[in-house]
Amino acid sequence: MKLFLGVCRYEYWMSIKRVGLILTVIAISGMFLLGIIQGGDNLDYNWETAASIVFSQSLFFPVVAGIFAADRAKRDQKLGVMELLRVTELRRGTYILGKYVGVALSMLTLSLGISLVLGLIAFAYGGTIGFILKCLVATVVLQGPSIFFVTAFSLACPLIMPVRVYQILFTGYWFWGNYLNPEAFPSISHTLLNASGRYAWQGIFGVATFGGNTVTLVEALLNITLLFTMAAGALIVMELFLRRQQAKM
Repeated sequence: MKLFLGVCRYEYWMSIKRVGLILTVIAISGMFLLGIIQGGDNLDYNWETAASIVFSQSLFFPVVAGIFAADRAKRDQKLGVMELLRVTELRRGTYILGKYVGVALSMLTLSLGISLVLGLIAFAYGGTIGFILKCLVATVVLQGPSIFFVTAFSLACPLIMPVRVYQILFTGYWFWGNYLNPEAFPSISHTLLNASGRYAWQGIFGVATFGGNTVTLVEALLNITLLFTMAAGALIVMELFLRRQQAKM
């Protein structure tokens, strides 16, 4: 546990202090701040509004998280970290899980930071402290599964392909798999494989139906479970790949 927490803490701080990531998050915050400032006087400060504000971030933030997480494991591969594992007490599974949790939590922290700022701005326009808390809770429920899902694949996939190629493919996947209308173009956006948080947005927070589909609480929970299951699968494949790679050394 001590080694896991050490890896997790190291990866968390190495990820969250990246200047490019911070500047990108500030830019994203600015876009949504303008929206709240323009409509702040007309907002209803309830769960639906909080969830909708957080869900709107899903269009961009998980993409940013995936792009910036994509070089975390690849960097270690280039630096020969896996060779060090052979002469230390740190097990491969502990290393993978610690890196995964640390990077994912750093991204979730930044997402919570965006929601906190948006909640404070809404508070200035007549919102309540309770609305700020609603925004933070909605972030964990809506953005949390997406971030953990994205982070797992962003750590695993670049081990078998160039980072830049993965980043381009991932960006394309995000908009194709989560936002395209399947009636206009074949997509998985209206299936339980949707990773944007839309199922939780509707099924848990009761936001009006989107795209003509009615989402139930059971479907929302199944969607979240599926996202974490696929994330676990990606980490298992990552472990198998690194084990095979290490056996060849």
